[in-house]
Amino acid sequence: MPSPIDDEDDERPRPRRRRPSEDDEDDYDDGERRSAPSQSTGMAITAMICGIVSLPLSCLCGFFSMPVALLAVIFGFIGLKQSKGMALTGIILGFISMALMVVLLIVNIGLMANNNNGGNFFR
Repeated sequence: MPSPIDDEDDERPRPRRRRPSEDDEDDYDDGERRSAPSQSTGMAITAMICGIVSLPLSCLCGFFSMPVALLAVIFGFIGLKQSKGMALTGIILGFISMALMVVLLIVNIGLMANNNNGGNFFR
């Protein structure tokens, strides 16, 4: 009885193994450094950073966050062509920061107006 390893008479076609050529791109590191993407993602990164910075600024010092949030939105729309994820993060955080600043401004105006009416908040 022939062993299962001894399959020389097997007539099934075997896939041919191709030797990789020098021009093949593969996932193996062959010692060469690959160049970075040709298109820079500077605007998208700037949008994301401005969006992240504008969020705490809107809680701490409201009017200073408005220009930073506006820059996050502007850079985000410009950077959408470069990196959608980071640019979209900047746009969303910029809009959230602007909305938060407006809400906090309305609450602050309401509290100041209530304070002028005798200071009783639950009237």
